Amino acid sequence: MHRWKQDEFVFDNDMLANEGLVHLHVNGKRLTSLLASHEDLVELGVGHVTAEYQSFDPALIDVEVEYGKDEAKVDMHGPFDVENWTTRDRVVTTSCGACEHDALPAMLATSNVVNAVHPVRHMHSIEHAFQAMKSSQDGFRMTGGLHAAGLLYEGDAVRVMEDIGRHNAVDKIIGAHVLSNEQHEPHVLLLSGRCGWDIVAKASRFNIPIIASIGAASSLAATAARASNITLVSFLRDGKAVIIGPLKDRIKAKD
Repeated sequence: MHRWKQDEFVFDNDMLANEGLVHLHVNGKRLTSLLASHEDLVELGVGHVTAEYQSFDPALIDVEVEYGKDEAKVDMHGPFDVENWTTRDRVVTTSCGACEHDALPAMLATSNVVNAVHPVRHMHSIEHAFQAMKSSQDGFRMTGGLHAAGLLYEGDAVRVMEDIGRHNAVDKIIGAHVLSNEQHEPHVLLLSGRCGWDIVAKASRFNIPIIASIGAASSLAATAARASNITLVSFLRDGKAVIIGPLKDRIKAKD
C-alpha cells in the first residue's frame, strides 16, 4: 500500500481489520450468517444466541468452529428450542442491526423491560471505565478499524471485546460474560462508538440497566431505551455527557 504524507506517496505496510462471513448453526439448523471479525467466534456465537434468542447454562452446550479461507462456521449444540426460532436468509452486515424487521412495532416488541437493581454509579466511574476499555483495544490500535464493547461490573472491573461490527462486539462481550461464569451481573454496557436500536434491544434482553457510548444515541435507540427502562449515556467524554432515561437509583453526577 501507499501512504500520502507531506505531498508525497510513500510505499509502506499496514494491518487491516479482519472481516469475513460467519455462518451460525444451532443443533444442525442454520440460524444466520454474519459479516464479522474472525477472532473470538465462540464468544460471538454464544453471545448472539443469548442476546437474540434465549439464555442457557454454558455447561450444557458444545461449540465448534471451522475456519475456511474467507468464511467460518460456528456450530452450537445444546438444549435449544430451535424449531420456534426465526432464521435469517440474508447476510447480517457489520452495520446492520435490524435487517430482518420491516416495521417499527415489530422491532420495539423484541425489547424487554429492564428491572436490574445495582448500586448507584457516579459518572466519573463510568468515564474511567472508558479509559480502561481504551487501553484494552489492541485490535483498534493495530488497524484503526475495530469497534469495542465492554461490561462494567461491581468494583470497577471491565471486560472488553472487539469486532469490525458494533453489534458483533456486543454479542462477543455478552458471550464472554456467559462463558466466564462471572458471578456478578454487569452494571453498564460500554460502547466505543454510537448506540443504535439493535444494541439497546440486546442490552434489554440481557437485563443491563445502563448503556454508555462515546458517540451519539439514535432517535430509535432513545425510543427503545425509554420503553425498556434503560438509561442511555452518550457523548461521554471530557467530563460531559448527554443522558436519556432515568437517573434515580442509577447514576449520580459526582461521588
